[in-house]
Amino acid sequence: MDKLYSKFQVLLWTNDLLDRLVAIHNKIFSQSLWRIFKPVAYNEIAMELSALCEAINDAQSRYPHLDAEPLPGLNWSEVDETYSCFCESVIQTYSLLALICLRLYKKSGGEPYIAAAYNEDVAIYQSLVLEHQAIGQRLNSQVRDKRQASLPRD
Repeated sequence: MDKLYSKFQVLLWTNDLLDRLVAIHNKIFSQSLWRIFKPVAYNEIAMELSALCEAINDAQSRYPHLDAEPLPGLNWSEVDETYSCFCESVIQTYSLLALICLRLYKKSGGEPYIAAAYNEDVAIYQSLVLEHQAIGQRLNSQVRDKRQASLPRD
């Protein structure tokens, strides 16, 4: 993160972090055969999710202070606002997934986590996923538009 000097670099780095979060999501919710026979380390997954959320929070806090390079001269205010909303949504989404994992881990140790509560948590999580995906699509569109506007015209 220390070598990120522009807003565009932070956007790319945040996308890499999101890829890692999605991979964890897929690991948890996959229906593959190996998952049936192999225990899931929910405590480790919760810690990894929390660390990735912290990294996104760090990126979000540094973002406003960076240059708009490599797309100088463009008004980034719309992208800036959407990026902030996106980060907040991603953090909220995956913090809930970390909490679900922590509850599943504690359940394996004997603490109660009833199916109804789990199903409710997962339903909320899934709605949050849809929300951050919609914001992410808007952000991708804005960045794509900004990049195309900065390209030299023939």
